[in-house]
Amino acid sequence: MKRIAWFVLFFLLSTPAWAATVANGELVTVDQLPVLRLWGTAYEMGYAQGQLLGDQLIELFTVYLPEMFSLTAYQLMYGIFTDLYRIPPEFEEEAQGVIDGAVSVGCDPFVALLGREITALDVALAGASADIDSFLPACSSILAWGDATAGDAELAGQPILGRNLDWLAFPGDETWLARQTLIVARTPDDGRRPTVSVAFPGFLGCLSCLNDAGVAAVQHQSYPNNSPAELDFSGQWVPINLAIRAGLEMDDADGDENATADDTIETLLALPRSSAYNVIVVDGDPEGHAPRVVELRNRDTYARQAADEPLFPPQVMAATNDFRVLQPVEKCPRYRTILQNAVQWQGQYNIDRVWQTLYDVEMDNQGMWIDYLSAQSMIFLPAERRLALAYADETGFAPEKSPGWTDWNAIFGLEDGDDDDTDDDDNSPPAADDDTPPAADSSDEDEENGCGC
Repeated sequence: MKRIAWFVLFFLLSTPAWAATVANGELVTVDQLPVLRLWGTAYEMGYAQGQLLGDQLIELFTVYLPEMFSLTAYQLMYGIFTDLYRIPPEFEEEAQGVIDGAVSVGCDPFVALLGREITALDVALAGASADIDSFLPACSSILAWGDATAGDAELAGQPILGRNLDWLAFPGDETWLARQTLIVARTPDDGRRPTVSVAFPGFLGCLSCLNDAGVAAVQHQSYPNNSPAELDFSGQWVPINLAIRAGLEMDDADGDENATADDTIETLLALPRSSAYNVIVVDGDPEGHAPRVVELRNRDTYARQAADEPLFPPQVMAATNDFRVLQPVEKCPRYRTILQNAVQWQGQYNIDRVWQTLYDVEMDNQGMWIDYLSAQSMIFLPAERRLALAYADETGFAPEKSPGWTDWNAIFGLEDGDDDDTDDDDNSPPAADDDTPPAADSSDEDEENGCGC
C-alpha cells in the first residue's frame, strides 16, 4: 500500500493542473517541482502540513527512523534534546499543529519502534538530529559575486550561491529520503517574514532557505567543536536549523530598519548552540552587506569574509565542513576541488560553472568511504529571488541532473507586482494575492501606500 500511495503522490505531483488544498495550505507543482504552500498562524501552518503530508511524515518515523537509529540511540537523543535544548514557542506550536493535522486525516501516530505515539517534540527532534547526532562531514557550497560574475551576461555581477546537501544513504534504497524533497513556502500572519525552504516532510527548520528580502542561508555541519570540558551549558540551546529560520523570518534583528543578511547573522550569533556549523549567508546586495560564512561553535563564532580565504580569487568563497578561521583544518578534498576550479577559471563564474562545481564535489565523485550521497543540489540567485533545484532519485544523484528553475512569485503563486503581504489579500489563500484595490503598504518604513516589504 505504501508503494501505491507514493506512486499516486508522484503521479499527481507530476501533473501541473493538480493541487491539494486545505484551509491553510496547498500542495502543488511549480515548474515541475513539488511545492507546499502554508499560511496563517504557526499552529495553522503546521496543521495544514499535517493534513497534506501526514502519511509521508509518519513514514519518516516508521520507515526511515528504524533503519537509521536504534531505539537506545533515539531514546538517548530524545533525553538530551528534552534536557538541553529549547524550541522557540512559534516552532513548538507549528510542530503540534503538524501532529494534530496528520491525526485529523486519519494518520496513526503510533510508532512501533518507540512503543508510543509521536509528539510535537519528536517532530522538532527530527529537525535537530544534526545538533545531537553529528554525522560525518558532508555538504559543499560555492559563492561568487561582483567581479567574479560580472563577465557573465546573465549574472552581471549579482551573487550566486551553489549548494550540495549531502546525506547518509538509506539502506537498501539510497535515494529514499532524497525523493521526499519538496519546497516549503511559508507565509506567517504574525509579522514574521515569508520564507522558502528546500526541505522534507515535517522538517520545520532551514537547511537551505531564502526569505522575501532575498537573503539566502544554507547550513553545513562543521568541526571541531569546543572540547566537552569547555562546553557552555548556561543557556538552553536552540537547534541550528530553527535558529537559521528564526533569523530569516526576523524583520530587523540589527535595528537598521533594513532586512539584510546582517539580520540573519545577528540572530545566529546571539542564539546559544550546541555544536559546530558553517552557515553561508548572502543577500542581493553583496557590496552593502558582505557575504559571509558564519563559523559557529558552542563557545565562539567568527563571520568569515572573502579576505579570510586568500587562496581564492577575489569575491569567491567556499564552504565544506572544516573551519578556516576558528580552527583551520586543511584536509578537506572537496574544498581543494572547489579551489582548483576557482583558480583554473581565474575566478570567473557563470551558472554552468557553479553547477559543474557541485558535480565535481558530488560525494560519489570524491571516493568517500562512507555511504553518503548528494541528495539535493541547488543554486540561489538572491537578487532575483530565483532558485534551481535537483534531487537524487533512481535516475541519478542530484548534481548529475539538470535542475528545475523557479522563482519567488511562482513558488508563492503571486502575480508580478504582488507584495507577498497576507494582510491586504482579498482572495484566499494568501498566495492568490492580487492587490486589487492597491494594497496599503504593511511596512512602517515609508508610511506610503503601495507594495510593502
